[in-house]
Amino acid sequence: MDLTTITNEQLYEIVQNNKLLKEIRKRANDELSSRGLDNAEITRIHISYQDKYKHANDPLEIKFRILAVIFPFLPSYWLNPFSMRYEIFFAGKFLSQGYKRKWKEYWIFSLLGYIAWTFLIVAIFKFYR
Repeated sequence: MDLTTITNEQLYEIVQNNKLLKEIRKRANDELSSRGLDNAEITRIHISYQDKYKHANDPLEIKFRILAVIFPFLPSYWLNPFSMRYEIFFAGKFLSQGYKRKWKEYWIFSLLGYIAWTFLIVAIFKFYR
């Protein structure tokens, strides 16, 4: 792998990625230090990295959690009959913006909503026949 052709920002992302092999990260760190960057350039790279990735691990907001649990089955076709369900819209939005944690949490809360509503409907029909 030739690390001399990639940018400083890409090298910094490789160094910061804990999921990569240690040897690759060490080679990227050696290449980054051999480029002789000054502190201002390193600070700029670090700030741009933080701006790009700091929101990727934020938890799901309370409003989406409540919406996913209380109304997991509510279709959005009352406004537009050809539109998709809202949970697919929100989950797709999270995933396309790189918020994988929010995407996972949204589907978990949506699943919890389906389970809760299933138990509620079964209980209602069991006790009020």
